[in-house]
Amino acid sequence: MLARMSGRFYVTTPIYYPNSEPHLGTVYTTMAADVIARYHRLKGEKTFFLTGTDEHGTKMVKTAAADGLQPNELADRIVAVFQGVWKELDISHDDFIRTTSERHKTAVTEIVRRLAAAGDIYLGSYSGWYDEGQEEFVTETQAKEQEYKSAISGRPLTRYSEKSYFFRLTKYADRVLQPRRIQLQQFRGGDRGADACGDSGLRPGDGALRRRHRDRLRQPAGHFHAKRERQQEIRAAGRAPFGQRQHRSGNRTRRMHHSLGMRIVI
Repeated sequence: MLARMSGRFYVTTPIYYPNSEPHLGTVYTTMAADVIARYHRLKGEKTFFLTGTDEHGTKMVKTAAADGLQPNELADRIVAVFQGVWKELDISHDDFIRTTSERHKTAVTEIVRRLAAAGDIYLGSYSGWYDEGQEEFVTETQAKEQEYKSAISGRPLTRYSEKSYFFRLTKYADRVLQPRRIQLQQFRGGDRGADACGDSGLRPGDGALRRRHRDRLRQPAGHFHAKRERQQEIRAAGRAPFGQRQHRSGNRTRRMHHSLGMRIVI
């Protein structure tokens, strides 16, 4: 996760499950985040780099039981390995958070309290096929296609039914579903009046774009027909017309049209 505010930068790795020692994936992810953090420090930004461990979950309980340990004993042992590896690799994190730490519990408790007070979460129930290794539910269709085994580990899926808190998305449906306007590239200067916009969708302040649109409207009809014919000739010759670049990805062809400062991918 990356976040930037004025003069500040925040980056975090995933918080890793300490049911096993660090592997290539955890090392790669942490080193990538470290590179990003160092870059922003060199830029003079106040940077905060976080990593840590998620010490809750079914996999923690089951792994600890298989080793004859309590979950917190397993977590303490593996966390020490994580911290040792990060020190050996000179990872420059500013904080290492553990979800079993009191400061983390206090912060999460307050966040949940505020969400509940605002009516943003509610208690419900959920049932389905659960991949314990990946900590995720899969649909009935996916479970059947995978013969009720994990697509990653091949271990049997578990049928779970449990109470859980859900985010009340319906409260924010209007904001989520509201169509987004196409954002035009902004230019400074030019005519501030709205009369030049016409039906172009341009807003007051889009001076250079408005002038270009106005000039196009003043072109004689024959100009556009001639331009269209020219483009057709270029296509027939097997070349992409000016302003259109074709990018092939598998069997898909995307055309990027550059018009009025907009780039629309089809």
